[in-house]
Amino acid sequence: DRLIQLMLILLDNAVKYTPDGGAISIDLNQVDGQAVVTVSDTGVGIPSEDLPFIWERFYKVDKAHTRDNHGTGLGLAIAREIIDRHGAKVAVSSGEGQGTTFVLTFPAVLG
Repeated sequence: DRLIQLMLILLDNAVKYTPDGGAISIDLNQVDGQAVVTVSDTGVGIPSEDLPFIWERFYKVDKAHTRDNHGTGLGLAIAREIIDRHGAKVAVSSGEGQGTTFVLTFPAVLG
């Protein structure tokens, strides 16, 4: 399922960029009938100048910040495609040394 793939991408990045002793959290809430998923970490963060580009294919933030330099730079591009296909919205907040938070808002499903 694509939503599982989306969560795996976000969690994989959180693990890669959060040093030992850091924290990763996942939160799911319903707000105005919409599902809101928040994935946060206390990792190295994303520099503000890189934030506009994180969804681009093959884009990689400074490789020195990761434990595993073998990534392809495709994860967040794939995540963005999944987000768009589900009609969801995403907001990202991050800062160097402050961790990263992804907030995904999925539209209400009418039954």
